[in-house]
Amino acid sequence: YLWNTLVTATETGAAPEESRFPEEGVGDKTAPSTDGTHETPLNSNGDAPNGDTPNGDTPVEIEGIEAEGLNGATSVKVSPDGRYVYVSGFFSDALSVFTRDLSTGALTQIQALYDDGSLTLDGAREIGLSPDGTSVYVTSYTDGAVQLLTIANPIPTLATMLPASAQTGSGGIIVTLQGENFVVGSVARVDGNERPTSFIHPGELQVTLYASDFASNGTLNVDVTNPGPGGGLSVNALPFTVTSAGQNPIPSIASVTPGGTEAGGDGFTMSILGFNFVNGSDVLWNGVSRSKTYVNSQQLQITVTAEDLLTPGPVVITVVNAGPGGGTSNAITFDVATPGQNPVPTIHLIREWYVIAQGTTSRQNEVHIFGENFIPGVQAQWNGQNRPTKFISETELVITLNAYDGAFAGAGAITVVNPGPGGGVSNAATFIIYPYGTYMPILIK
Repeated sequence: YLWNTLVTATETGAAPEESRFPEEGVGDKTAPSTDGTHETPLNSNGDAPNGDTPNGDTPVEIEGIEAEGLNGATSVKVSPDGRYVYVSGFFSDALSVFTRDLSTGALTQIQALYDDGSLTLDGAREIGLSPDGTSVYVTSYTDGAVQLLTIANPIPTLATMLPASAQTGSGGIIVTLQGENFVVGSVARVDGNERPTSFIHPGELQVTLYASDFASNGTLNVDVTNPGPGGGLSVNALPFTVTSAGQNPIPSIASVTPGGTEAGGDGFTMSILGFNFVNGSDVLWNGVSRSKTYVNSQQLQITVTAEDLLTPGPVVITVVNAGPGGGTSNAITFDVATPGQNPVPTIHLIREWYVIAQGTTSRQNEVHIFGENFIPGVQAQWNGQNRPTKFISETELVITLNAYDGAFAGAGAITVVNPGPGGGVSNAATFIIYPYGTYMPILIK
């Protein structure tokens, strides 16, 4: 998890043994989580017996699990996203890393780093984190040094590509890759060749495909690489189909509106949003063809009847374009909740959809979210992390983004989660952070 270490301060001389643990460092400490829901206790105990860990350190019991490197636990810090907890062990000469359950605050140790010659952690004491959480700094009291540890980038996973098809002779187009574990510096590749890639948020990239990619019909393999430290090639690739001129493309579904409803309710009109729909596209509801209305190449509509909603459970929706060419889209799940269970929310749009990055002078921002199926207790999230949420009505919420969320240029995903029973996560809306000095278009009415 932690990677590629560097010592960023030169040793200035070891402290005398009797002063290795200053009085102000002894005692119980706690660290609040970034979401304010939990505190992590520390027990500074300098009387640890020898054991069988790399530093003669005996595992201690923490929340029902054994954890290493905590003898003389001195400092604890929670990562900015709330997912990790770091604890320094003064007498263990160690830094311990834990994952943190966002719901319960429970900790699971995933790593213990010791002063083994490659790391400078003798008398590990205070911990500091970079604002983006990618760097961890640990003071080595005995060595008079600061150890830098860089968090390794994850391996990305691809889920959906929008669109996933084009005809030969098409000009350059921008496709959206959805998945997990994208980072700044992620690069998409087409048949092993890099393409211009924009990082939107950890679940989305935008990739420019060249006109030369559509010179002939066939299948292009699209994958993603994350830069080091860590990182690497995505665990899977997605096919992009190039059809011959005059043939139908393969459709792609981006979302359906609404995204869920309660069993036993009245019928309604569902909108299916995506790409490469044609006049003649067929919509399948759990594999059964449904009557549809073609709106345009990016929208279809179907009528959902009350009979369709009698039985609770997931409904799989796909779109099929007939030949010549054509094919079946990716699948989208529509949830029919059991009576008494909460529905899955849907986001239609956000107001205040952008901000100008101001670095350390950035301020918190309120963003209005409009959609449907919002309920009391709903939680809005920024890149999967909870943010203060105000419930206005079943069609409107307000999320408060903290100053760091909009401090640097880029983008983030806003989602909405309805609690159980039932409930679930909405589709994502993109919030853009423009670089300072970028001038926005002026709308003249």
